[in-house]
Amino acid sequence: MALMSRFWGALSDAMMRRKAFFALGRLIAGSISITYLLTSNVSALIALLALYSFASSAIGPAINAALTSAGRKLGKIVGDYSTVGFTSWTIGTMIGGFLADRRGVQFVFALCFALQVAGGLLSLLYREPPRPRERIKLTARGVLAEYAALKDVSGPLGFLMLSMFLTAFGRSLFSPLFRVKFYNVVERSKTLYSLAWALGGVGGILANPLYGRLSDKLGRKPVLVAAMVAYSAYYPILAFFDDPILLTILWALPIFPALVISSTVLVADLTPESERARSMGTLGAVQSIAQAVGPIACGASAELIGPKLTMLSSSVFTLGAALFGQYKVKSTGATTSGARS
Repeated sequence: MALMSRFWGALSDAMMRRKAFFALGRLIAGSISITYLLTSNVSALIALLALYSFASSAIGPAINAALTSAGRKLGKIVGDYSTVGFTSWTIGTMIGGFLADRRGVQFVFALCFALQVAGGLLSLLYREPPRPRERIKLTARGVLAEYAALKDVSGPLGFLMLSMFLTAFGRSLFSPLFRVKFYNVVERSKTLYSLAWALGGVGGILANPLYGRLSDKLGRKPVLVAAMVAYSAYYPILAFFDDPILLTILWALPIFPALVISSTVLVADLTPESERARSMGTLGAVQSIAQAVGPIACGASAELIGPKLTMLSSSVFTLGAALFGQYKVKSTGATTSGARS
């Protein structure tokens, strides 16, 4: 399903529509989620999850394209939107387990269904900017040609995609092993483990608006590269220290939001609005592919060279990403951004 986000983005560009994709994506994905209650068969659940991913992959490209067409201070806009997302994710993470214990898993699934459908219905209230009135000749061949166009995987934009692939691969190489390590360091305390995750969400809530405004003021690329360099230093510390308090504080540092905001707005800087959803979809696709391959490589590497060296090797990929970002990625200073890197 990783490449479907690029397909939905290409279709959104071809139709010159955004709302239909993120609103219907939420409604359809939310409707699929309630069917999890109807079966306990593993194969059926996997199939339902695949359908859910198919529908939800339409949301990101269209909504990011819509957000980055909404004004000049795109960093602020994307940062504020990410704050809302981090807030809801943090609240859901904190209360999901509690509700499952008190009311049961079925209640949690039903609540998720209701909230996702409500979100889709609220999305219908978004007023899409007027588009050209000429009739759109939408053909399967035209959509496939839009999907296959390689503008967003070449030149400066291609190097940005490569940088984000390397960063996502480094994170997914590191995270599985660190989660096991951290769980053992806190002596398998679910309370401390959950607290670390919650603190990470709270940090993201506070940091998102700041990163968005820094992206507008300093430029996208400095924020992006700084986050990649921070990860390069971050992984060795987490790999070699075992103090639970230090690890909890470090794990809660909000580095990831800087990557999300700066990369999203940088894609907007580097693409015209007519091609933006496809490029946003490509950004999501390259990270999804890295996150699928990374854990497999993580397991193989841990068996070969050990967990600590595997976690340490994650820094090599993020440092490589930072070098590509610094020397190969350039912002065009598009008129919608108001910033130049």
